[in-house]
Amino acid sequence: MEKSSSSDSRTVRNLILLLESGTFLHDIGKLSRYFITSKAKDIKGLDFHGQILYIDFSLKRIPETLWKFLNVEVYELLQIDPQTLPFETDFYLIHMICAHHGCNRCLRNPPCNLKDKIEDYKIMELLKTLDHMDASNPLDSRKQGYKEVFIDRFFEMKERVEIEKLDSLRIELYNKLNSALIEAGFGSKNFDIISFRRKLFEYLKEPFLKTLSETRLFANDITLFDHSLATSTLFKMYLSAYFRFGMPFPKNFSEVKYSFAKCYSTSKALIEEDFALSNVIIANNDFIVFPYPGLSNKKIRKGLKELINDFEVIRDPYDLFPKYKEYLLSLKVKNVEDIKEDYTYSKAIRDVKKVIYFALLKEKEELSKKLKSFTRHIRNVSNGVLKDRINFIKFLKKLVELKRLKKHLDAKPTIEEIRKFLKVHSSKEIEPQIEEYFDLITSPIRPPSPIEMSKMFLRYYRKTHSYKKVLNHFVITRPMTLGRIIAFNRIIQAKQTETLKN
Repeated sequence: MEKSSSSDSRTVRNLILLLESGTFLHDIGKLSRYFITSKAKDIKGLDFHGQILYIDFSLKRIPETLWKFLNVEVYELLQIDPQTLPFETDFYLIHMICAHHGCNRCLRNPPCNLKDKIEDYKIMELLKTLDHMDASNPLDSRKQGYKEVFIDRFFEMKERVEIEKLDSLRIELYNKLNSALIEAGFGSKNFDIISFRRKLFEYLKEPFLKTLSETRLFANDITLFDHSLATSTLFKMYLSAYFRFGMPFPKNFSEVKYSFAKCYSTSKALIEEDFALSNVIIANNDFIVFPYPGLSNKKIRKGLKELINDFEVIRDPYDLFPKYKEYLLSLKVKNVEDIKEDYTYSKAIRDVKKVIYFALLKEKEELSKKLKSFTRHIRNVSNGVLKDRINFIKFLKKLVELKRLKKHLDAKPTIEEIRKFLKVHSSKEIEPQIEEYFDLITSPIRPPSPIEMSKMFLRYYRKTHSYKKVLNHFVITRPMTLGRIIAFNRIIQAKQTETLKN
């Protein structure tokens, strides 16, 4: 069969929908009693949720068509010439499951030929980055057990995870997905990826709602369904922005930035399937809402407007739920005293100040290097000022930049004051302490870059001018991640439906 070019918009759409489907499946191994047990307090067993398919295949639990679908190169599945694609597609969809946390626990025997390079593939790097975005920041000391594990349903009664049923739900799911592939014509040139995607979301929703993405308290309001939908939505919208607007993939979690488009005159199918832009996370009779990156960019807004007509941009996720905004802002992920023994609010504030001063010191050290470089450059340029007009203009520009750098360096607190507060001569000396701080207050399974996180603290401090607000925003308040938005909307929609019935 002749392979198509990736320049075909239909081909790009199908590629996005296929990779989105793989992303939605990436945590299927969490639909397992073994996963719940591995995360329980006082349990030190290894987590093999990424390798669950190899375990189930060895036990003959996975039907033939589904196994074949998961073990064919992506470009072959869609009959695309891989040379026309801007990133690697010689991997299998199963790699999005087994390698999204790396290959150090590989159970494939013998290991696949991508074992030493799959983690560097652009699609896998994107998946790993976006998988971090639903991380909450509870402590491991807040782990649940493995016999009594509950899903927090916000203001409703908690729901017990029926751990003993998870494995049978997973095996039943395999058979449903196998049937969906056959119905969608997998294996023929008429494979209908849209039909399969619809069935995939339909079949995964019920079992994924019955278990958790993270079992720790204060992260347990996000079910496996909410996390999977959030991650696949972020993944899909960045693929869309990449192909439509040339937006590069985010390289780390601090580069993942998006707003919400609220539309009054378009359909869910148009957003999700026809244009493969993103996924609708809120819908009612009057409007739909979906997340998208770069909505502050005029070119992107104009391009979307041509596709979906007028829309408004919502930047603050709390504004998606104006009726519940105060309630959501009141939710805590932890109290200061939960962080460690004898930890007080004043100590927490001082630690936040330390992080912000660390970021400031890094910034001023860079400015100081630039200042020295500029001073040398100006001296060189000044030698040619009298020779021609071009050198004179260069000299003036460099002089203006030099003054700007000096102004930032001399701004309070000065570099000497920062060093005195931190009791160091350079940022390198205190970097291990900053890393230790972030390991303590955030999830150890998703360790943040101390430098990137400290920059985020500093940006928020410059916006609020309050150490207290930085502490509340990044450490205390339950973060309004996309998974939590999806989960909360699902609960309030269910409440409204129940009210109408009564």
